[in-house]
Amino acid sequence: MRELFQTSVSPILWGGATASGQYEGGFREGGRGMDTQDCRPYLPRTSNATTATRLLTGDAVRRAKEDTRDACYPFRKASDGYHHLEEDIGLLKELGLDIYRMSIGWSRLYPRGDEEEPNLAGIEYYTCVFQAVRSAGMRIFLTMNHYAVPLYLVEHYRGWTNRKTIDFYLRFAKTVFENWGDLIDFYLPFNEINAGYFSPYNGVGLIREGEEPYDESLVFQSLHHQFVASAKVIEMGRRMTNGKFGCMTACFCYYPYSCSPGDNLKTVREEQINQWFCSDVLVRGQYPSYMKRFFEERQISFAVTEEDRIDLKKHTADFVSFSYYQSSVVSVEEKEKTAGNLVTATKNPYLKANEWGWQIDAVGLRISLNKVFDRYEKPVFIAENGYGSRDVL
Repeated sequence: MRELFQTSVSPILWGGATASGQYEGGFREGGRGMDTQDCRPYLPRTSNATTATRLLTGDAVRRAKEDTRDACYPFRKASDGYHHLEEDIGLLKELGLDIYRMSIGWSRLYPRGDEEEPNLAGIEYYTCVFQAVRSAGMRIFLTMNHYAVPLYLVEHYRGWTNRKTIDFYLRFAKTVFENWGDLIDFYLPFNEINAGYFSPYNGVGLIREGEEPYDESLVFQSLHHQFVASAKVIEMGRRMTNGKFGCMTACFCYYPYSCSPGDNLKTVREEQINQWFCSDVLVRGQYPSYMKRFFEERQISFAVTEEDRIDLKKHTADFVSFSYYQSSVVSVEEKEKTAGNLVTATKNPYLKANEWGWQIDAVGLRISLNKVFDRYEKPVFIAENGYGSRDVL
């Protein structure tokens, strides 16, 4: 722990967080390109909205591209931070935060994603952001990619299914290191990387045609390319900066519905694939043994090179981080469902919920912290957590 934070710094850092897609706005300014989050429409908050804006079809994306009603696509304006930089950083300073977690819009630096040179207006904007945060006395925890993939890469290269996207991402990462490597303390290559499995549009920018299920081999090929990209970014970043590099998953704190062996065994398996798989790869440096059975049972196949295995083994995460909004219940029997932040879940009869169905479970956060640290014994960040509620001024 002390090595990560250096000897003179407290091992507890109190912070706050934003994501570029949810915060920045400035959709049509500064040469920014369109990304996958710009295509997510507004839907009234219902149980269906939990997944409906996160599993987009090709038709939905095509409609979004043609639709100039930006108010129907909330990520385009977001919180309008692009026009309120000094004001907002001032508010963060007033809170007395030690650290600020933020992300960069890939399409603001590389509008298509495959350009040879970055967008200078994007460089200038983020230089102002980073300098303002440091001047306010906060450390910077940078999420390098918070879901948003340049839409051009998805349409012309099939996004993370294509190994070329690793190279495009490394070019983007090199730009970050060259311009702001002396200002950033902690780097997170991918936000909630396990979302690539249960929310493929969000996590890996995978578009499906119609309502048919995603091709799981493509899902895991995309995830594998993100694993390799993460390892290569860590290798590059350690050469070019003095920052520390981590990984992050969305954490759901699984409980068996009952003490029946069936519920408990299913809980273990749900936790393995949804909770531990991605961080096991990125922290331990190899695919866990339980995934071999999973891939065989579901007839999933994808390409892994020997060089990939070496990179994953050599360039693992310095720290582990996770998001937490709710716990989840697992049962072998069909039970009543409730909405959540990223996924729907079986309703827990022992918990209250907010008006949208998200189950409120503060103890689950403590349980998750214990589980994550016990599994990896590396410093842990709660990168996101919160309580969904309707704000009234």
